[in-house]
Amino acid sequence: MTTGNGQRARFSVSYSGKIVKVIQELRFEAFLKGQQSRFDAAWDAIMERLQADPWAFGEVIQPYPHLKMKEHVGSVHPITVVFGIHEELPMVVISKVHFAIFS
Repeated sequence: MTTGNGQRARFSVSYSGKIVKVIQELRFEAFLKGQQSRFDAAWDAIMERLQADPWAFGEVIQPYPHLKMKEHVGSVHPITVVFGIHEELPMVVISKVHFAIFS
């Protein structure tokens, strides 16, 4: 997707208050495990990829034609996100966030 001047459009990324709470809890869990900087770096990388080119991040897991969205799953260790990408608008919606550190 490009803007009128040929530059790539940035996608807006949104998520509910429930997901904000999950992210805060997972970040605290990472802190307790001594992995907060790793968590933060992974989250920043995920957000950059979702804003820049979400179609190139992760795998399609479910189409929702009535919403004009496709659900994807993508991961930057140690975080995995489930997100929908609108097929016509530069819009991404995060629906799930998972955190896994293996000792």
